[in-house]
Amino acid sequence: MTQVGDGAEWRVDPAGRHQYRLWDGQRWADWVADHGQVAFEPYVATVARRPMAYPPPGERRPRRKRLWVVPIVAVLFIVGLVALALTVHDTIDELTAAQQQHAITKPQFDSVQLRISPASLIQQVHKTPENAQRYVTQGLVDQAEINTSCVYYNWVGKKFGVSRFQFCFEGNVLTSKDAYS
Repeated sequence: MTQVGDGAEWRVDPAGRHQYRLWDGQRWADWVADHGQVAFEPYVATVARRPMAYPPPGERRPRRKRLWVVPIVAVLFIVGLVALALTVHDTIDELTAAQQQHAITKPQFDSVQLRISPASLIQQVHKTPENAQRYVTQGLVDQAEINTSCVYYNWVGKKFGVSRFQFCFEGNVLTSKDAYS
């Protein structure tokens, strides 16, 4: 930039059409210069603004606010939760139905007398025992807790696997019974 006098100076042409344009200290003048040659070109303000690359190099384009995404994501999340809840509810109903096939009440348990056979036990309670491996497979009971000479019944109205009745046999004779709650 070169001083001309009275605040005037040569500056880079804001329109980008020439190397320099004269700035008179208050506005752009009509004088331009290229490679040391001075010429006259009327200054037009609309020409003075060279379109800038958008976004400027090295900057990121500002993101548009996508507020419409928020309600859609919220609706999808709620639909997913409802679907999950219905699936879990159906699964719980299935487990409850399966448990009921092998469940007895506390009075039924209390009425069973020792020294009966496994067949007599089934006749008395009107149910077959639960497969003890289901307790182990579902991680409710450790394998070491299951006695192979025993049979198990679910406790009506209690949590599966945790609350149960155990009937143990020696040979073909019921020798002990326990309730776990």
